[in-house]
Amino acid sequence: DGTYIQALPYSNLQFEVGVNKAYGCRFDVPLYHPLVTRDTLREALHEIWVWRNDRIVKAGPLWDVTPSSGEQKISCSSADILDYFDARLIGNQTFSAVDQTAIAWGMINTSQGLTDGNLYVAQGTLGTGITRSASWRTFDVKYILETLTDMSEMTSGFDFYIDPHTRLFHANYPRPQRNNNLELVYPEHIKGYSVQYWGKYMRNIVNVTGVDPAIAIAVDTTSRTTYGLREYADSYRDAATVTDLNAYASKIRDQRKDPKAYPTITIRDDLFNIFDTSVIQFGDLIRVIIRDGYVDFNQVLRYKTAQ
Repeated sequence: DGTYIQALPYSNLQFEVGVNKAYGCRFDVPLYHPLVTRDTLREALHEIWVWRNDRIVKAGPLWDVTPSSGEQKISCSSADILDYFDARLIGNQTFSAVDQTAIAWGMINTSQGLTDGNLYVAQGTLGTGITRSASWRTFDVKYILETLTDMSEMTSGFDFYIDPHTRLFHANYPRPQRNNNLELVYPEHIKGYSVQYWGKYMRNIVNVTGVDPAIAIAVDTTSRTTYGLREYADSYRDAATVTDLNAYASKIRDQRKDPKAYPTITIRDDLFNIFDTSVIQFGDLIRVIIRDGYVDFNQVLRYKTAQ
């Protein structure tokens, strides 16, 4: 409920920020310290808030606390506010021809209305434009966060997150894709990198099952001719219509028709402040250029997460 507990002595703080999933936070506190007790640091009960320049940039439940006598420290891990909804079931809910973002907020709002269910999350921006129908039963035992992710990954899906400072739930459609012609070039802006070229990721026939006997099949013949047959199976039980099922299969096919080159880059923080929204925002399109020996990488990527 926002009640202040204690400012903790900490070290080795690391955390991620991003959209469309719950990201983690890790830090250590001393094993022997008067401010570190079971009253000030308790798993599942307390939230961890990380402040930067008078604003909360990371907030969410403290899940794991691991004291170690040998190292005389306590290793802790927490996650985003969104991660509460990985422990909340949808139950019986039906939505008929309403905007997809209204479905997302409806699930969250209904869960918060249950006994002891209030997480003090409020409605933020809900983008409009895509109408869907959906129905869940208690028997389906579907978690809210899992379902939000499924909806987000659909064709014409949305980006979602909870602002840690305001606790507002935002579901953005269409997905933000601001292009400020920003480039990150190695080694001028990028201090270090690694690139994983992932061949098994590539699939050119995608089979997605819905509620029995519904199935959607999407094929990329160019990829199949180039690389040979590679098949992929998935399921999307929440698809309300065959159209939704086909759209999901087509999106997976388009994502996986080629091998994936996955770069991880470390940028120069003296040139780049990820918390300055005038410089960069989630969804921004950024060209990453790495020409270094074997590596010849030049692609426009969409900014979704940072550590």
